Amino acid sequence: MSQPNSPRGRDIRYVEGDPDAVVARGIDITTLGDQMIASADLLQRVAEAQDGQHGKAVDKLRDVVGDSYELLRTAGHMYRPTGPIIRDYGIALREVQPTIRTRVDSCSSLWSTYASLPGAVEPRGTDGPGQPEAGSAEAELQAEQDAAKRAALEAWEAEASAYDASFDTWESAFTSAANQIGDVLDDAVKDGFWDYVDKAVEWAQTVLAIAGIALAVLGMIIGGPIIAALAAIVAVVTLALTIYQAIRGDKGGWDVAMAVVGVIPIGKLGMLWNKGGAATFAKTALKSFDPATYKAGSSALGEVMRSGSKWSTFMAQGDGILSMAKGERGISVLTSLVFGKTSDGTAEMFTQHFKNLAGERLLTKVVAAPFAFGGAVFELAYTPFAQAVKYNGWWATLTGGESWKKQAVIPDTPIGDIPILDVFF
Repeated sequence: MSQPNSPRGRDIRYVEGDPDAVVARGIDITTLGDQMIASADLLQRVAEAQDGQHGKAVDKLRDVVGDSYELLRTAGHMYRPTGPIIRDYGIALREVQPTIRTRVDSCSSLWSTYASLPGAVEPRGTDGPGQPEAGSAEAELQAEQDAAKRAALEAWEAEASAYDASFDTWESAFTSAANQIGDVLDDAVKDGFWDYVDKAVEWAQTVLAIAGIALAVLGMIIGGPIIAALAAIVAVVTLALTIYQAIRGDKGGWDVAMAVVGVIPIGKLGMLWNKGGAATFAKTALKSFDPATYKAGSSALGEVMRSGSKWSTFMAQGDGILSMAKGERGISVLTSLVFGKTSDGTAEMFTQHFKNLAGERLLTKVVAAPFAFGGAVFELAYTPFAQAVKYNGWWATLTGGESWKKQAVIPDTPIGDIPILDVFF
């Protein structure tokens, strides 16, 4: 029979830890805090040219030191008062730990004694079925066994209560030390205005990431000026906040590059191979910054809000995909998922690069055809890859930062992993 918990509901066990090591650590931390503060004072004198030294090497040293002494002094002011708190806890642990150990051993012994004794805690009766006759030797033996059983339990309960009292003493010392250290840290480290801004921006980026996913899906399935305008807003704001985070050191160049890709459709670079393609690409790339994008979205939204059947009007503002025939709808959704385009847009992707050749002379066609072909190949090759990368980013966002490569087995090929295969596997 295993020993139950104490009267206070605690598992009766030793309190671990080396009190002497804790005391020594507290003393070391105090000493380290004093050394930090002294070093900060010295560095401040160097930085402020109060040390009487001159020369290019010293000037360079001052540039390197800068205001680092302030951070060092702040750390010192955290370490110095923390050391005595830890030392005092070590002393308290040294005093109470042996008592707790004794109580635990005693409880274990007393419980073993109780468990081994015959009898019952509640006195057994006499003169009943299966019971001894009152006043008989058997009845007296039974009463003695029951009394010894109860006495053993009461002895264990008393020792377990004493364990609770000793544990309370240790817990009070530990809680007090933890609270005092927390007070020291709270007083020493304060979030500034920009720290709160950073937290707000981080929260906003999370919201925008989820909104971007939803709008991208709606854009592929429904489309229309309303969703295009909302997606443009999300992309531009995300880019602005990412640039801010990069300036603050919370994001890197790769994050900024991905945000730029979210605003500027890199896949449309294939247009540059077309006649007049540079102007077309510029117009497409700046679509998220074009006031016409937001004007069209606002006008469409106004039309929806004024309509008696808002849903059907909203659908009419897009591709009207829900009103398509079943097979056509399936093709459109599939091509949207793979290429980020509707079925019409996919067909256009294959043909738009060659439209400029129509009506041209043979020599012009021969010279221009390779460029048109290059644009088609670029866009055809890039868009599925871009979609796979985008889906991987969505998956990472929705699963707390885990990429597909950590969530699923990526198909192996003779040339290694092919990202587009992530879409299908």
